[in-house]
Amino acid sequence: VEMMRTRCGLEVTVGVELEFHLLREKDAKDGGGREAVDGYNWAHSRALDEQAEFIATLLDYLSAQDIPAELVHGESSGGQFELVLPYTDPLTAADRLVAARASLFAAARFHDLRATLVPKFAAASAGSGLHLHLGLRSPAPSAARNALADPAHPAGLSRTARGLVAG
Repeated sequence: VEMMRTRCGLEVTVGVELEFHLLREKDAKDGGGREAVDGYNWAHSRALDEQAEFIATLLDYLSAQDIPAELVHGESSGGQFELVLPYTDPLTAADRLVAARASLFAAARFHDLRATLVPKFAAASAGSGLHLHLGLRSPAPSAARNALADPAHPAGLSRTARGLVAG
């Protein structure tokens, strides 16, 4: 990070998307174990409605630690959600991610649920992952500028972005 700043004049930022499944205990008469809290698929708003108390608790826990959250939304399969943390410097992003994971587990336990980050908790479910988004900003007198964008280029990519992709 320091080398990018001193040698290239670029500030590195990282955005985080943490996918997870929210599970509840199955009834013993149904064989026990755990199952997804709902059966909704991609971004269904009813999943958010049904888990509003859990989401509010999670956001409260994050807020108490000064961790901003941009979004919590339903993901690709039943009981799957994504927590989006905004771009920040890499060390702060890593610290926030560790604290957000602990907060996620604690909020789930508070509501007698379990959160899992395993890539695939059931064969029929979509997989979960962690997405890290890289940002490069070049300092400008009044505000930082996205060093990867160039609206004048046909693909919208700056020389820095084309070099990054090319290796």
